[in-house]
Amino acid sequence: MTLQHVVAFRFGRPPTDHQLSEMTAGIESLSTIGEARTIRFGPDLTGARTRGYSHLLFMEFDDEHALERYQEHPVHRRFADWIAEQQVGLLVFDYHVDDRTRVWPKA
Repeated sequence: MTLQHVVAFRFGRPPTDHQLSEMTAGIESLSTIGEARTIRFGPDLTGARTRGYSHLLFMEFDDEHALERYQEHPVHRRFADWIAEQQVGLLVFDYHVDDRTRVWPKA
């Protein structure tokens, strides 16, 4: 089973180049944890419909246990602490890709 973990990030003010550099390095460090199958991160193209959320992190895990191990890992905790220090707002959504998940077109 696949679990998808999606996080949208909203800075109170437009992020500085330094903040974006630190954020990118922090997300890159998450790959060292080894629990995620897929990690994608990037900015929105226009900001026109994002309600202030400027960047999106997309991750895939084998299951909830892998997500839990990832969340408890010290590297993730350091990144979460940095996010809190920067006062970045988060929107987090986790869901299983299973028979309740609709996919179009059908594979």
